[in-house]
Amino acid sequence: MLNKKAEYNIYQSIEQKTFRSALFHFVKKEYGFTMGNLGIERFCKDVEGLVEKYYPKREYLKAGQMLWYAVAEEEKPSYAKRITETKMVPVILSIVTEEDIEGLKKGAGLREIKKKLPIRLHEEAKEQGGVLSELDTAVIMKMSTGTISRYILNYEHETGKVVPRRGTVHDLGRSVTHKRLICHERFIKKHSSVRIARETSHSLEEVEKYLLDCRRVKYCILKGLDEEQISFVLKMSRNLVREYCGIITDLEDSGLEKELENDLLDYKITFDRSSEEVGMHDGVELGK
Repeated sequence: MLNKKAEYNIYQSIEQKTFRSALFHFVKKEYGFTMGNLGIERFCKDVEGLVEKYYPKREYLKAGQMLWYAVAEEEKPSYAKRITETKMVPVILSIVTEEDIEGLKKGAGLREIKKKLPIRLHEEAKEQGGVLSELDTAVIMKMSTGTISRYILNYEHETGKVVPRRGTVHDLGRSVTHKRLICHERFIKKHSSVRIARETSHSLEEVEKYLLDCRRVKYCILKGLDEEQISFVLKMSRNLVREYCGIITDLEDSGLEKELENDLLDYKITFDRSSEEVGMHDGVELGK
């Protein structure tokens, strides 16, 4: 009768008939001269993990779902950074759902169903740690980016919510509207920062930063500074200052100025400390 060790030796060959073993053999044969066995084993284990992550088993997908690679939400963009240098995450997207079928059965038009789809795709990706661009959803739905953008903007206008596409989450592009919406929700509707963060798919820290920047720009305007001076003092780009100035103009009579008056001291201290560092600028004494 075979002992336990002998039994293990018999089945060891079966145990080694795996993808990792095949990959080990390939790497050892083709690239073994560049690393030892321990390095190859670790490399193969990592590759196997990537394969399992990026190629999930078919049983993980329901009918009507598909696999797509989205930019990782944690991946912050930088100048001239290529998509090949950007971290991606696999996300499972629902192209057709039971809700869609039920809507069609009840007489909903196909156009009405399609208008909801890009919203769902972006939200599902966000829930899985990824962000889709409008180009992603345009390719998936085989529509133009203009049509996708129109569907999303109409939804945001009707609901007051921000769809978590890459342009809004990573603050890309010149047509970003989330700052305007966040300031409107806070200063017009008096919603809390926590609620705004939840409804606009932003972190609490991001929401607080946008609100603080809006207040800082408003304070500079009250002190009589123009866009160039505000840009210099607050270390913001001219375009960003101009964007906040436009938002503040839209928020006239919204209570923003009253709120500034209520906590003026905190802003004056912060402002004056910055002013002491830069001194005079173009003949204007800052912070006075």
